[in-house]
Amino acid sequence: MPANLPPQFYEVEKKLRESRTPKEKIDVIEELLRIIPKHKGTEHLRGDYKRRLAKLREEQTQKKAKGKSGGEFWQIEREGAGQVPLIGLPNSGKSSLLKALTKANPEIAPYPFTTRFSMPGMMSFEDIQIQLIDLPPLSADFMEPWYPEILRQGDLWLIVLNLEDDPLDQLNKAKIILDRFKLFLPESPSAQNPPLPWITRPILLVGNKLDHSGATETLEIYQEIQPYGFPIIGLSAKEDMNLDNLRGEIFKMLNLVRVYTKAPGKEPDLTKPFILKKGGTLLDLAEEIHQDFVKKLTYGRVWGKHSYPGQMISRDYILTDKDIIELHV
Repeated sequence: MPANLPPQFYEVEKKLRESRTPKEKIDVIEELLRIIPKHKGTEHLRGDYKRRLAKLREEQTQKKAKGKSGGEFWQIEREGAGQVPLIGLPNSGKSSLLKALTKANPEIAPYPFTTRFSMPGMMSFEDIQIQLIDLPPLSADFMEPWYPEILRQGDLWLIVLNLEDDPLDQLNKAKIILDRFKLFLPESPSAQNPPLPWITRPILLVGNKLDHSGATETLEIYQEIQPYGFPIIGLSAKEDMNLDNLRGEIFKMLNLVRVYTKAPGKEPDLTKPFILKKGGTLLDLAEEIHQDFVKKLTYGRVWGKHSYPGQMISRDYILTDKDIIELHV
């Protein structure tokens, strides 16, 4: 089956041939995997790039582990359905938000730069866990050398703004600091593809300290202006206000689907869903379960909100959230 690759594939593939460092190659291969369509004709091509990506990441991790000298190691082991770094200026309330959403217990104090190291915590959303990472506050004077790498490996950037101050001013300051590390904060939703080696991620804004006097009006003014176009959720980590809305929005912006499996004639296992990116197919699910299934898979059956119970589906069926799938090999 022909691959039917889009025109931009060849431009990006040329960048891969010209890349010199492992980090550059990782960035380009990640871009290629986003571009290459998912169907039977691209199975081998996508598989080859995934193997190369895994090898490069392993080599990079080993190199950094050997080369660290007393400082904190930037690599945080990925857990859960996604990895979400928390970004913000001093006193934005990142640590309070991490504590409110997870079982982590970061140091919290009413003075700047309390957070000096990265701290992960697991946030529950329905039947899955999502990893949040609290980071030291952004500073124009000094940033830990491992800080940008945490953002590069994240799936979604959660930028926490203090509604006691001007949110737009905080966002502009954050952009200036991130620019120094070639971390791209697009000034409009349409500017999502920065030139290499710049990178970006989906961005969700949190307007924290909504319980403070005047914070609601500040949030309303910002929402009316919408200078960057990023979605924003107003909340109070201290008062547990609107946290459920934030959990749902984080899951939505990670672009994930949860899929459950069942054996023929048996009840489905609804305790541990498989997590795939939106656009994932029945074949992708088979690959997640076991590599042998990819070759042997003939068809599947689905129980979901967009199908009739037990509907027969082909290998290129696009999965939707909470589908129950029965594989036939």
